[in-house]
Amino acid sequence: MLSHNQEKRMVNWQQNNLMRQRHIIDNRHYGDNIIYIEGNPCLNFASNDYLGLVQHPTVNAAMIAGVKQYGIGSGASAMVAGYFNEHDSIEQEFAQWLGCERAILFSSGYSANIGVMTALLGRDDTVISDKLCHASLLDGIQLSRAKHYRYQHNDVAHLQKIACKVKPNMIVSENIFSMQGDIAPIAELIAVAEEHQAGLVIDDAHGIGVLGCDGRSISEYKSKLLCMVMPLGKAFNSMGAIVAGDSKIIESILQFSRSYIYSTALPPALCSALRTTLQIIQKETWRRDALNDNIDFFNAKALARKLPLVSMNKTPIRVLIIGDNQKVIWLQEQLLKQGIYIAAIRPPTVPKNSACLRISLNSLHTKTEIVCVLDKICEYYL
Repeated sequence: MLSHNQEKRMVNWQQNNLMRQRHIIDNRHYGDNIIYIEGNPCLNFASNDYLGLVQHPTVNAAMIAGVKQYGIGSGASAMVAGYFNEHDSIEQEFAQWLGCERAILFSSGYSANIGVMTALLGRDDTVISDKLCHASLLDGIQLSRAKHYRYQHNDVAHLQKIACKVKPNMIVSENIFSMQGDIAPIAELIAVAEEHQAGLVIDDAHGIGVLGCDGRSISEYKSKLLCMVMPLGKAFNSMGAIVAGDSKIIESILQFSRSYIYSTALPPALCSALRTTLQIIQKETWRRDALNDNIDFFNAKALARKLPLVSMNKTPIRVLIIGDNQKVIWLQEQLLKQGIYIAAIRPPTVPKNSACLRISLNSLHTKTEIVCVLDKICEYYL
């Protein structure tokens, strides 16, 4: 039975059109963007599979071979009996690819951010984060008990003003912000961090595999960062997260991260598939080329239709602010009836009065599909 306070919270959630709903996906195929929701085919513009790797036959084959060799699960925490040669191999291969001394594999991006924040911060530390950082970073900071300050989104001047007052031990930001689709000014953040002798931690969930040389994203700044958190549920179309940095930092995370120590390790078969995915991302460079072409095409066509995107940065996340919670739900429903699935994002995931349509592009979207989705949005939005 729900408590009185929880009952009130649920009523408030319903009255403000904040109730979340899951859509059951029946099926999906390799090589296109069709998913089936309750048996109906829909163009998928909601997935974070930016490089179109879903159902990749080579990755599937690696997963099946891994299951035959290791079975389904790992059986224990990595610190007990769940650390297999596949876990060690994927950590070494990511470290080599990123040009870092060492890497550690977490079970999810959420657990990685929780683990990094609680391992590297304590009650005597001070941390400053971007106001729009992901919930996992904010939760990790809260659990660390560090003194926490937040600067206005991507506002380096505001960050500098706070840093001059509080002398931070750490500064935290995302690289690509998941609900805006814009890119953080990493070089400027590094300058502030260096000036105040603070460590800089970047969550690169939406950048890894997509941005930078060969998809290595912020690894070009690795020598200037305390560590990089790279969740693998987006462009890598899998699960887990790599945290990479110098050996001492990773060892400290290994020793003190409760979300790593007390979680069952990822299945070794999944690591086999991840290793294959890493190879594909390095070899099939056409995927990033096609994605970048689709981003440019989408931006140009949205601009021509006078759709006010939150950001024109070259990222796969395209966001259109609707504002009203009920209206964004209605828009999503109308598009779904037309066979187009787009995420409708509402508070508290985004700030109050900034409910939005979040459109995710990938390398397999066709120009015809992009024009179709933009025309349908205009039909109901304008």
